[in-house]
Amino acid sequence: MVCRHCVRAVTAAFDTAGIAGAQVSLGHAVVPHNIPPERLAILDRELAAGGFARITDHETATVEKTLLALPGVESVTVDLSTGRVTVEGSATPATVSEAITNAGFTCPIPS
Repeated sequence: MVCRHCVRAVTAAFDTAGIAGAQVSLGHAVVPHNIPPERLAILDRELAAGGFARITDHETATVEKTLLALPGVESVTVDLSTGRVTVEGSATPATVSEAITNAGFTCPIPS
C-alpha cells in the first residue's frame, strides 16, 4: 500500500469480510489471528478486486526457506509493504524466480 486511498480500500475489504480489529497503515495491515476461513475467503476476494493481496507470515517464511535452500543464496529479505524479495548472493534472477514460482507464488523478474 502506498497511499491513503489504498488504506481506505484495504480497510473497506476488512469491513466487508466482517473482520474486526485489523490495523491498516500505509506500510502494512496487521490481521487478528483465528479468523474463520470463510471470512478470509471474503477478505481475499475483496482485496483482489482492489488489486491487493494478503501475504501471511507463513508465506513469507516459505519464500525465505525456499530461497535460502538455493545454492549461491546468502541472505533473503521479504518486504511485505512492497511485495519485494531481495536476495543477496550469486544465484541468478531466473533461478530465484523459478524457485519462487515452483513454491506456488508469482515472481516476475525485475528489469
